[in-house]
Amino acid sequence: MRRVKIQFMELNHEIVTSPPKDASTLLLLRPRETSAGGTSDVSETSDFEVLLLKRHSQSNVLGGAHVFAGGKSEPSDLAWAQEQLSPEVLTHMHVSLGEDETTPLQAAALFVAALREAYEECGVLLASDIHAEPLDPSKPNVAQDIQARVKLALSGEPLLGQAFKTLGVEFDWHLIRPWSRWITPKTPTVMNKRFDARFFVALMPAHQQAKHDDHETTQSDWFTPQGALNAYANRQIDLAAPQIMTLVELTQFATLEAVMAHATKRKPPLIEPRSWRDETTRMVCFPGDPLHQEGQRTLPGPTRLYFKDGCFQPEEGLDFFRSRI
Repeated sequence: MRRVKIQFMELNHEIVTSPPKDASTLLLLRPRETSAGGTSDVSETSDFEVLLLKRHSQSNVLGGAHVFAGGKSEPSDLAWAQEQLSPEVLTHMHVSLGEDETTPLQAAALFVAALREAYEECGVLLASDIHAEPLDPSKPNVAQDIQARVKLALSGEPLLGQAFKTLGVEFDWHLIRPWSRWITPKTPTVMNKRFDARFFVALMPAHQQAKHDDHETTQSDWFTPQGALNAYANRQIDLAAPQIMTLVELTQFATLEAVMAHATKRKPPLIEPRSWRDETTRMVCFPGDPLHQEGQRTLPGPTRLYFKDGCFQPEEGLDFFRSRI
């Protein structure tokens, strides 16, 4: 990726007293591109890439930054889950999310939000045909047919509207796995809103293409986790703290199979960053840092990031994120 001038994020000083809004974020993963135009690098140790979307520069939430696909959980997600999902499925989703304080219906709404946002924000449909077998990568006509039917039938109607229900298509929640939970501190660092965001991981369906919507997002890029961190360190893209730390965590895995297996066997960690400041310094601290209330680490990488020169960086500076190979 060529070096471009980016729009630095602005520091927020407001204290947000309202409760955080439920949100779902989806890490879409695919095998690493090795052909011309891909992000392949001989120094890479990961055989997969993750999708990052550039937020519209005028957005009031992380404008100009690269983010994972996602958004707020809407009342329609809850209503759809209540109408369409069996008690057994609700229970499975609840157990998978691993949040005792969340009801099965609330848990299901978060899954639905992740699946809906994947389609609305970048056109990726994680679904199955209820009249046939689940989408099979060896049968591209099945995946393409479902995607074409949905696109034709909706014609501007919301994805959870009546048209979607009559297509013989249903979301396939088995395709996504809970990964982590991030709750924005009461003094957000670079925005004036708070979110209780559940991060999920999913494999990019074969024979589909992800593309930004040219409304909320204006650019879509596939990076290896280390490639994204290199681009950030070179100031080619901008990232917020949860994206940075999630990418650092993903560098620990060499294969897609390892990522999905890890997501399946662990309880998603809860990360509540602490925003800390004095007269000259603003930082965000994570569990395990001396300034954080939680003494045990939950993430690899730095335990604190300083907001300096318009971006987040550890005490060692941005070079910390560059590939050491």
